[in-house]
Formats: sequence, C-alpha cells, structure tokens
Amino acid sequence: MEFTNLQLAAILKIAMQVADIDDNSTDDEFRVIVNEMGYFGVSDEKELRSMLELNRQFSMNDALTIVSNLPDGQKREVCAFVGAIICADGQITKIEEDLWNRIREWLDYPNMTLEEAVRIFNRDDSSSSTYRRIDFKDGSYYEGEIRNGLYNGKGRIVYANGDIKEGTFVDGKMNGYGSYCWAGGDKYVGNFVNGYMQGFGEYSYSRGDRYKGCWFEDNRNGFGIYTYADGTIELGEYRADKRHGTTIMLSKSEASIKQYNNGSNTDTVRYTGLDYDI
Repeated sequence: MEFTNLQLAAILKIAMQVADIDDNSTDDEFRVIVNEMGYFGVSDEKELRSMLELNRQFSMNDALTIVSNLPDGQKREVCAFVGAIICADGQITKIEEDLWNRIREWLDYPNMTLEEAVRIFNRDDSSSSTYRRIDFKDGSYYEGEIRNGLYNGKGRIVYANGDIKEGTFVDGKMNGYGSYCWAGGDKYVGNFVNGYMQGFGEYSYSRGDRYKGCWFEDNRNGFGIYTYADGTIELGEYRADKRHGTTIMLSKSEASIKQYNNGSNTDTVRYTGLDYDI
C-alpha cells in the first residue's frame, strides 16, 4: 500500500479521533498510535509527529474527504484499520460506534462489520496460515488459523451467548466436517458447506430427540432417521425441513405408514398390537 504523506496524515487524524488521543495525551498513549500506524508502513515516531503537524492544518471532515478519494482497495484498508482500533480495547462507546458508521458510509463500505474489519486488519499477507485469537466487542472470539485476513484452516468461534462452532474454515466459512453446539443444549455434528449444515450430519436436540440424515442449507433435506426421546423411530424423506413422501414410524406397540406433502399428513395406515424391541 502506497500512501502520500497527506493521506497518511489524514489517516492519523482519524485514528487519533477514534482512539481519543490528542496533544495532551501521554507518550505511552501516543505510542499506541505509532504501533497501529505500522500497518501502513509508518514505524518512525519522528515521521509520525511530522504528520501530526500536518494534520493540525485540516479538520476531521477534511481527513474523511481525503481518504474518501483513495482508490477502492486503499479505502477498504483504512475502513478496516478504523474498525480494528475501535475493537482494540473491547469497549465500544456510542461516540466510537457513531464515528464508525459515519466512516464506513463515507468510504462506501456500509456493510463492513467490525468483525470483518478485525479479520482484514490481522490478515497474513503470505500464503501460509497463522494461528491467532481475535476478540470482538460483544465478548465472542475466534481462535484458529487465519490466512488472507479470513478464517482458513482449523478453528472455532465461541459466541458471547455460549454457542460454539468448531471445525474447518475456508475463506471465513465452515466447510467440511465440524460441529455446532448451542448454549441451549442442541448440537450438530456433520458436514458443512459455505457455513451451512449440508450433506450428512446428526442433530441432537436438548429435549432428547435426534435426527441423523441429509441436510441442505441448515434444513433437513433428503432421507433421514428421526429418533424421539421415548425411543420411537421415524424413517423417511424431508424437503426443506418438512416431511415429504412416505414415512415409516415404529414404536414399541405400533407401526405406521404415513404419507406427507410438504409437511402435511395426507394419509396414515396403522398396525397396532405389536411388540417391537426398539
């Protein structure tokens, strides 16, 4: 990334505003900005102070105007930089949040989340993965392999509400074998595609039921076996998370053959007086 001194001075002004650092700040506080500006290749404190002298000549709006005229890739880096600084201490103030919303709108990145900003800021420019932990403002965190600014490789996300997603990530999304454990007790173990439960997997419900079978985009889809907490077994097809087609249900004393159409039971034949060992 190549930036002119004026552009770097504008970025510095924005960074200082976000970090609440001014001329009265201590050397230690200012050194934080020195370290952060290393992201843009600025590591010399003397050079940074000369940029500080330069940015005293223009306002915050001037700084935002300067960076808004940067090429798209550079604007994206500045937006990520601002988001990462906001997340650095884990305490997001209303002023910081308002400024973040203002900056990302100004830079034409209205959909960039703070989580994405941190991922971009902590990217590894080489092709190899690095292991990192990234903490987010809501108390959730990711720990695992990162490459090109995204989750790539083995890792897990621990959400603030207690949910845990663990497995293999490709470009920020779960792909391949993994698990999702909900804080409420539900658990899925199986295949993921682009972040969705997809392929074959087993879902265990906190109430004691479980489903083992085919999935598509987080929905039961295809053949599956649903086992109720009392031991009753139901075998059949699903379409978009609804029973569809012929289903066979077996309990200890009864067998049923049911017909479904998009979740609606259209016909049932029961065989009672049986004694199955299930």
